[in-house]
Amino acid sequence: MNNHLPPKFIFTLIAILFVLYFAGLTFAQELKAGPSVADLVDVKQEQARKYREVGLEYQQMGNLAEALSYYQKAVAVYPNFAVAYNDLGVVCETMGLIDRAEENYLKSVKLDPFYSSAYTNLALLYEGKRNLKKAEFYWSKRVEVGASDDPWTEKAASRLSDIRMSLSG
Repeated sequence: MNNHLPPKFIFTLIAILFVLYFAGLTFAQELKAGPSVADLVDVKQEQARKYREVGLEYQQMGNLAEALSYYQKAVAVYPNFAVAYNDLGVVCETMGLIDRAEENYLKSVKLDPFYSSAYTNLALLYEGKRNLKKAEFYWSKRVEVGASDDPWTEKAASRLSDIRMSLSG
């Protein structure tokens, strides 16, 4: 009785086992590695953006408490979200929480020194507090970072000029 397998069958069997072995190793490596840090950051940024969008909707409806809650969720998920800190500042200021508004605006410009809206909000806040030196500083920063064709840059330049005249007189 002859129990020899044909060489072609043995070669095919070895090739299939080889492919399956290395495919399994590759799959195991991917499972072991898990999501990359960049993937996690992207997921967190996306979730924070969604929270901010909901916060904006509540803010537009006049529900400031809910807006505040969603902006806080946005920065809790993604602490480097300068825009959400600015939004928090706007809501806090509207609610009369001036010191918290100031903290959030300052956090926003610290995270993104080129985010012009936060400079506008700081300048307006300090004007409201009658602190014209600080208002002058933040209007100046707003002019510095703003696009030349932006109407708010023009407004900032005008306010800066008015404040400088007031301070020198």
